[in-house]
Amino acid sequence: SPQLGGDLDANGNNIAVDGGNNITIGDNGRLRLGNSQDLDVYHDSSSGTNRIDSENRDLLIRRVGTATETMAAFKADGAVELYYDNTKTFETASGGAGVVGNLFLSGEFNMTTGGNKNRFIDCSVDEGEALYIRSTNGGDANHEYMASFIRGGAVELYHNESKKFETTANGVKVNNRFEIRNGVIFDNTANGN
Repeated sequence: SPQLGGDLDANGNNIAVDGGNNITIGDNGRLRLGNSQDLDVYHDSSSGTNRIDSENRDLLIRRVGTATETMAAFKADGAVELYYDNTKTFETASGGAGVVGNLFLSGEFNMTTGGNKNRFIDCSVDEGEALYIRSTNGGDANHEYMASFIRGGAVELYHNESKKFETTANGVKVNNRFEIRNGVIFDNTANGN
């Protein structure tokens, strides 16, 4: 095999590798790109990991063809962004992560880390608009209302798509039958009675 006593200078030409052949770089050897060692691709044998190191610069993964599309972006000292068809749908932030569009879960949604404490579900809605909890069947279809929480208004509970309970400015309202099993206590001590 030919031996090099120094760097290989391609003199502005390409280095072509015929199909079926490889450029092999051993453990800890690096494919180094950029005049200032900007990007390294290598296998770290001490940890058994494959690595891509970007030297203090953003790293983009793009598809290049009839149009250039970003697939993922890794910002130096910043966010990781994931794209679908060149549109950002997910990004990390200093306080967590954000999703643009819908989030589909095939399992449970659990908020169980960070200790036992108050949890909040925040939803930006205008006055009179609502946060709805719906059930589906067969994917994102066949929706049925289970509950609605109206900003500046009522909380509504449903049974089989029929509203059965709602809060009002004066108290609560029950539609149809109100059934009590066992005893019930009415406490009006807040009014001094």
